[in-house]
Amino acid sequence: MAGISNWFSFTSKEEREERSAEYFKRMFPLGAQQKTKEEELLQQLISAKTSDGDKLYQMLIVREALLQKDEKKRLAQLKKWYSARLLSVYSEEDKGLLYFIAEEGLNISFLEELLSSDQLKQKTAMYWSPIKEKLKKKK
Repeated sequence: MAGISNWFSFTSKEEREERSAEYFKRMFPLGAQQKTKEEELLQQLISAKTSDGDKLYQMLIVREALLQKDEKKRLAQLKKWYSARLLSVYSEEDKGLLYFIAEEGLNISFLEELLSSDQLKQKTAMYWSPIKEKLKKKK
């Protein structure tokens, strides 16, 4: 019966808004302009016939994993993402692009530093294969 109190835990509107703002800041350190630019990149680059919202969701899953400080947790989350059934509609190139868009957004200090579509394609072609192999391994 001790767990029943968790059924009735409520958060105020202010707490929900604060959590949402914190999450947004963590996912898009440069704010709404970064989100808009990354959404544009997802629309331009990802060929999978899915909604723009799903593309953004997949990119955010990768970004959350990349933010893990513990290497084992990071790798475990990325493996879980890579093997998810929902990801089966994405090509290998799409998966790589999702990964690198997520990564690049965390490694910039200014919006102008975001890689272009062509640069992201090149980076994916050059660096996705070894990362993909790590994510495929069972251990």
